[in-house]
Amino acid sequence: MELRQYFDILRRRWRLLALVPALVALLSIATALTQPARYGTAMRLLVTRDSQAPGQAGLSDRGEDTTAQDLPAIVQSSVFRADLAAALGQQGNEPGATLTASFSEHTVSIGILASSPAAASGTADAALALLREHGLRYWGVANAPGAQPGLNIGVLDPPGPPVRLNGLRAVALDAALRALLGLGAAAGLALLLHRLEHAPAPAR
Repeated sequence: MELRQYFDILRRRWRLLALVPALVALLSIATALTQPARYGTAMRLLVTRDSQAPGQAGLSDRGEDTTAQDLPAIVQSSVFRADLAAALGQQGNEPGATLTASFSEHTVSIGILASSPAAASGTADAALALLREHGLRYWGVANAPGAQPGLNIGVLDPPGPPVRLNGLRAVALDAALRALLGLGAAAGLALLLHRLEHAPAPAR
């Protein structure tokens, strides 16, 4: 089948090509507008193990510093989350923010997603304070000494002003992308319907 024939088929099915993307976009917008507002911020930390820290916590079998590599798992641990919820409660900030973390070399990027700008900023500050206060204690070193016990943490990129992640612009972009997918699906359906309508009758 030539390209011109494909266009002719799609032209005859223009209502289907218009209806499916429009419905997909409307459903996407309606669903997005019912979701609560979400605000995000992020920070990038330089994390190294204090060379004077006792024990092998935060070290590999070859004695290499793995604290930055370990930190994403620490941030997701139930112990850290419980400490974070308690710290936020003491400050009068709402808990329940979502934290994500990734590492590269000795740097760790932490993202915070919360229901309000204040909650996002408060969670970022509380998380940083906890890591500085407890350090290697999250690695199981109960007697880690110092102001930053066993862990050196530098802030390379401080948390920026929280931005809304599901605002109208994001909703419109998501709806447009889904509408394009709907258009592709509608085109495939139009070609399938044409083939079924023009399929030869089975021989008797």
